[in-house]
Amino acid sequence: MSGISVLFLQDNGINESLALTELSAVLKQQGHAVNLLIERDESRRFEQAVKSARPDLVIVPCNVYAQGYVLDLVARVRRWLPQTRVLVGGTHPTFSPDFINEDVIDLELVGEADVAVPQLADCLARGKEPTGIPGIWVKDAAGNVAKTGPGPRVENLDSMPLPDRGLYYRYPYQARFPWKKFTTGRGCANDCAFCYNHFVREVYGGSHFVRRKSPSRVLEEVADVARQASLDWVHFADDLFVTDLDWLSELSRLYPASFKLPFSCNSSAERLTSQATALLSKAGCRVVAMGVETADEAFRIRLMNKPATDRVLFEAAENVHRHGMKLVVFFMLGLPGERPEQAAATLRLARTLRADATRLMMAVPLPGTRMTRQAAEQGYIDAHVAADFDAAVDFIRDPFGPYYRLDEPGAIETLGNTAPWASLVPSPAIMAAIARRIPRRLTRPLRLWMSFQEKRIFGFSLVDGLRHYLHVGNPMRRTTNYVTLI
Repeated sequence: MSGISVLFLQDNGINESLALTELSAVLKQQGHAVNLLIERDESRRFEQAVKSARPDLVIVPCNVYAQGYVLDLVARVRRWLPQTRVLVGGTHPTFSPDFINEDVIDLELVGEADVAVPQLADCLARGKEPTGIPGIWVKDAAGNVAKTGPGPRVENLDSMPLPDRGLYYRYPYQARFPWKKFTTGRGCANDCAFCYNHFVREVYGGSHFVRRKSPSRVLEEVADVARQASLDWVHFADDLFVTDLDWLSELSRLYPASFKLPFSCNSSAERLTSQATALLSKAGCRVVAMGVETADEAFRIRLMNKPATDRVLFEAAENVHRHGMKLVVFFMLGLPGERPEQAAATLRLARTLRADATRLMMAVPLPGTRMTRQAAEQGYIDAHVAADFDAAVDFIRDPFGPYYRLDEPGAIETLGNTAPWASLVPSPAIMAAIARRIPRRLTRPLRLWMSFQEKRIFGFSLVDGLRHYLHVGNPMRRTTNYVTLI
């Protein structure tokens, strides 16, 4: 059996998918040809590039809130290549599988891709109709949908071939960018009330879904990228990098023996113990990003289900600093019912934690999550928007937000846009009063300063950042993805 030609299509290089590189490696291992086109980079050549690829199967990742773009893209591909099968996958089809009822879609991936999509490709290579493949939903000409369970998961991640990172490096700016992300596993041990993870658990029947690559496999992936492209900084993009101290201890022994590259990672405060941060520092970690979300302890614990008291936050920050690492804190503004004084207190918390950089995002109402459901019950968002991804998509077009129904959204956005300076004001009440007087649109360009500030922390130059920005545009327009799904 000869392989088929598979073409991945994406909107923007800023949405680089590590799950897609892992899928590409599996497909190539099984004899299929794989290519990737990024529309923003192809520009006016995009249509011709798609046609010239002559694919047998087109795969389009569809992240939550990207469904409008994806529907338009699939419709165009069907005009350009009327005989080619087109599969959509990713977070939106997995969490909202009725997406297949859209007229232009007749193949949909639900769940992880590593087993399901190669089975689909093999089926097409044999000239057979791809029905009955777990994870692949098929719609016939009459509109009837053959549904299956989710795509099977690979439990032993070390058994997979090395990710095909060259898939993206065909674009020189991607290869040249010195900061590159990696994942050491799949899934998250936490259950935050605003996050995707409960969806993934539901899709897979509530089963435990955290899997981890061995430290030696992680090093193999880093070395493979270093051979192909520029690499000055490694970022481990797992939701929670610090989960298993034995695993971390082995990494702290192997990583510095193999690389002099600094790395950064994500964690939650309760996991940043003195022992964990000592191991991180020994391993070569230079920056730890910690999800704090809000200064309101009761809101953080009860509504957001983040098990970190204020005392735990300060202990974690102190542990990070004591072991010589920099601290980046993640905050959300525009939370359900939030007042400017509360948002100002959150900004002030970044200073009292001695954070070296702050990443601020407006709280996104992810339909079906516990936090969004409670917000709907309290009138901060319409019930149909809180329950339906498609109803919520128009809601997210403005990347600056806020998205929940608040009394003073302008002041909260202004606080977010001016955070590095606003946090210098010692009184949250005064900070909020000033924010009420400044039109929010005037402050939006200041968001870029926070991006530059954070990028300096992660060790790459202004020139590198600007070069990448010219290719990918405003980072606030990144779609919402999930590292396990394409």
